[in-house]
Amino acid sequence: MPDREGVGRGPGHGPVGARDDRAAVAVAGLLSFAAMLDMNVVNLALPAVAGSFAVDPRAAQWVVLGYAVPAVALLLPAGRWLDGVPLRPAVLLGVTGFGLANVLAVLAPTLPALVGLRFLQGCAGAVVMVLMPVLAAVAVAPQRRGRAMAVPATAGPIGGVAGPALGGPLIDLVGWRSVFVPVVLVCVLAGWLLLRHARVPGGRLTRPAGRR
Repeated sequence: MPDREGVGRGPGHGPVGARDDRAAVAVAGLLSFAAMLDMNVVNLALPAVAGSFAVDPRAAQWVVLGYAVPAVALLLPAGRWLDGVPLRPAVLLGVTGFGLANVLAVLAPTLPALVGLRFLQGCAGAVVMVLMPVLAAVAVAPQRRGRAMAVPATAGPIGGVAGPALGGPLIDLVGWRSVFVPVVLVCVLAGWLLLRHARVPGGRLTRPAGRR
């Protein structure tokens, strides 16, 4: 059935007879890059974090675990949640939550506050990681979904490698708080593309129970 723009959409809300939504694929790639960048960029900052808050270096390890544990543990619940909510608001929520948690991490006054914000980053990161392949898949015609999904699959490892590469110079030049800034900038770019250029469908990926 045609949508409001007169473009029909097939199962899964993929475009039928319409140009591929390259902006949405780019958003998926940026989110993948940001999620893995955020997971790895703080590793080099742990000694500086421990020194800044005058805590045992072993306690600073919670800055890493605070992100990694919810990011992995919440993947399945996040996928279940995504099945029942509109896709576009879900992406906006994921990008906003992820970016805002990183902004607040720059201002964290204590180690427990930083760990708590890293936990929020991990929760938002789980949503972002579930959304990445879905967003890429619904943005293109079925015969090109493999190539589209390869974009976030490639961008993620690049973000993982870029974390230590960016983190070291930033810590030396500005301090450990600056390692969260690149993630914020990537989220801002992803949000801008999503709002201005991407045609992400606003409906649910699955029909409500009891309807055909």
